[in-house]
Amino acid sequence: MDSQSIAHQFSPTLLDPQMCETLHLPKDIIAGRKVQYIVITKNGNGHRCYRQGDNVSIQLLVGVAEPINVINNNDGVYMSTMVVDKIGEVELSVLANGEHIKGSPFKLTVRHHYTLLCQPSEIHQEWLHPYFVAFNRSKCWAFSESSVVVRISEGRSKVIDTQKLEDPFHHPAGVSFDEDDNLYIMEQATRNIFKFTIDGDLLLQFSTRRSDDVQLNCPKGFTVHNGKVYIADPGNGRITVLHTDGTFHQIIGKGQMGMPFDVTVNINEELLVTDITHFCIHRFTLDGMYIGKFSSYGKSRDGYPNTPHCITNDSNGYILVTQLGDKNQVVIFDNNGHYVHSFGPHGSGDGEFSNPHGIAVNNNEDIYICDLCNNRIHIFHNE
Repeated sequence: MDSQSIAHQFSPTLLDPQMCETLHLPKDIIAGRKVQYIVITKNGNGHRCYRQGDNVSIQLLVGVAEPINVINNNDGVYMSTMVVDKIGEVELSVLANGEHIKGSPFKLTVRHHYTLLCQPSEIHQEWLHPYFVAFNRSKCWAFSESSVVVRISEGRSKVIDTQKLEDPFHHPAGVSFDEDDNLYIMEQATRNIFKFTIDGDLLLQFSTRRSDDVQLNCPKGFTVHNGKVYIADPGNGRITVLHTDGTFHQIIGKGQMGMPFDVTVNINEELLVTDITHFCIHRFTLDGMYIGKFSSYGKSRDGYPNTPHCITNDSNGYILVTQLGDKNQVVIFDNNGHYVHSFGPHGSGDGEFSNPHGIAVNNNEDIYICDLCNNRIHIFHNE
């Protein structure tokens, strides 16, 4: 923004607040991003004016991440910058010599940057039925497809050929990293869990098949957190928790869920679980106490809610859920379960999904989405 484009002529007359105006003040603002705009003071005849002692102040009572900066050019032009971090509707007051200028207070809408999502930055189409995806702290990512798990880091790729293991398997399901960047893979048919180094060396293998009532029944998504493996166990309607050496820890949610499909841990150290028959996301403490639930967003043509499948969250607490139904979409909620945004209609074009499945967010808040039936992975970069 350049004030030189504004006419140099100004009058040293008394300003009229109702004739003053703003330039380049957007009605829609992205939270956390700098906004720059201009305030011009004018007299009763509509001409730009300035007198020594004139004052322009700008106030936003809530949601300001940084102080609102106003630079006086001493010619009736005031340059202002601000950063707003409160999502929702806000009011911005612009005062000239203590009085509101024309249009003030201005009603602004502050949105999360996720609302900008509509087209992916990249699409990887060399994969067959990508299923689950996960990130570690080193920005490496891994996902499962029909028979392999792939890790990609800074242009390098590592294929773990699961059919060449001593105990080979052909249907990897969930993937997750632990705090030491080790990769865990679950095999759906045998219900075995494999632990690899980031270079693909097998460290540990253990079976979740048991003779007691703790045995898993068609396990799906899982996450590793603080030495424990939290496994969505839809066939038993519960979350089964194991230690990372495979020993049993506890059962969570039995009798409180329908068919849990995926699980993640949010920034509040709560367990979030998608439920594909109750069409909702459940909340538990890590000790298993039930906190509550929030509803899946939207309904299909036949009136039934769209079905939540895979779930993740970002460093700010926003919750991202892939949904099946007519819309085949990704839905974003805030940390309290309130709807923020959704994107991605059903289809095969850019930004469209056919059975969106695994989803993960890296440290840069780039979003990776497994587009199962289109055999590709969408990457939405956080610009």
